[in-house]
Amino acid sequence: MAQFHIGRRQGDGDVNRSAGRTPKGGHRPLEILIVDDDGESVARIRELIACGCGISANVTHASSVEDAFRRLEADGVDLCLADYRLSHKGDFRFFAETGNRAHTALVFLADEERKEWVYSALRHGAQDCLRKDRLDPYEMAKSLAFALYHKNREMELTAAALRDPLTGLGNRALFVEQIDILLEQARRNREQLAVLFMDVDGLKPINDTLGHSVGDQLLKQVAERIKGSTRKSDVLARLGGDEFAAVLPGIASAQSVSQVVQTLADAVESDPYCIDAHSIRIGLSCGAAIFPTDGQSVDELLHLADTRMYAVKARRRNAKAAPPPPSSPPLNMSWFGKDAD
Repeated sequence: MAQFHIGRRQGDGDVNRSAGRTPKGGHRPLEILIVDDDGESVARIRELIACGCGISANVTHASSVEDAFRRLEADGVDLCLADYRLSHKGDFRFFAETGNRAHTALVFLADEERKEWVYSALRHGAQDCLRKDRLDPYEMAKSLAFALYHKNREMELTAAALRDPLTGLGNRALFVEQIDILLEQARRNREQLAVLFMDVDGLKPINDTLGHSVGDQLLKQVAERIKGSTRKSDVLARLGGDEFAAVLPGIASAQSVSQVVQTLADAVESDPYCIDAHSIRIGLSCGAAIFPTDGQSVDELLHLADTRMYAVKARRRNAKAAPPPPSSPPLNMSWFGKDAD
């Protein structure tokens, strides 16, 4: 019998996920969780996965929904096969919570043919359904391949929807989602966190005189300079147009944030951009807000960083200030709405 060859390559469809368990350049074993309290059914599914699917997999088993949730939280489960009868008396809470997990494909298992069960399982996040009394190697392999393909495709579409297509940075939606997570972590760990809003000064005249193609290339290079001046743990985004943003978790003080801002300004402003035989110089206006000193909520921090960024931009425009040289001391505290010392 022909076998389906199913697997997840390193990084396939993953969004912000470490693939450290994957052998470099190859496939890693799939992590499969069976949620069923019927020992014979579990043994049969294990046998079909091992012998009929042509895959390398680590198969684990949970006999209750509670145990399944613990395993799903602790392990990087790629695919879950779950019995309908364990779905909390048919309310499908398990399917809804598991189906919404970013990286876990879900296959619904049923003892009998009930269309309303199938519709509910699919509506709550399952990728496919299997009749336990009709399992064979072909149906099992087809179902696993189908579920994994559709989950990977869903993840790819999600990743694309959350990325700025020009620069490859996160977009506004991803930025807001991540700042929520990082702020909660900072609150729990009693750490400081900084939010930066950045605006490229001088982009409009470049678009008007040299064209939007040059402006787009400029924004891509600006994004690369910003990425090169921040840590891997920092979250970066292009919010739209000439606006960028960053979240800096685990910062030590306002002084350290000011140093980061100065580094970003130096990176963006110090050297000209060579695009289509044009040598272009731009500026960067930046505003910063720190949790918990400047605000306790996401909205407060975003609003204050945005307000301070526009204040810096207005001061620079009114003073017709040129971009500062990279070595200019002292640290500019105007990012926090203060005058430089």
